[in-house]
Amino acid sequence: PIDVSKSHGWSAAGILPALQMGFSDINQREDILKDYNLAISWGDTQCLPGLSTKLFIESIHLNYNPARVSVMKYFNWTRAANLFQSEKSNYFSLIADNFLQEVKSIQNYSMVAFEGFRDNVDQYIENLKAKDARIIIMDMYAPKARLVFCR
Repeated sequence: PIDVSKSHGWSAAGILPALQMGFSDINQREDILKDYNLAISWGDTQCLPGLSTKLFIESIHLNYNPARVSVMKYFNWTRAANLFQSEKSNYFSLIADNFLQEVKSIQNYSMVAFEGFRDNVDQYIENLKAKDARIIIMDMYAPKARLVFCR
């Protein structure tokens, strides 16, 4: 993420052309990263730490959610639920929200529950049961995932 907006007195607009030239040079050489193609993923952070974090997380996980949708399609799972860990950074809620939007855009697919939790997951598990959620997509750190699986 870089700032090209000049919104805070400093701009990194000149960095992007330099990155593009460097990536192009590497991609054209046979002796560096043969059979690979480097690509740039960037976003205008406007020098805002929160926006920078959001763009970084989105750039990492944009390829993750299409894979999940592909798995749903492969197994013909047209109804799913999403249970995610809520936290200050919004790391998992951003991933879950992006996944929700992707599922909503597919005809005849639905998200039967979209639940975020901080500590006590019991009420959310009960809600998943009440909605007859059979396919549950989880976004959380391993310690929380162990607690959910043990319920």
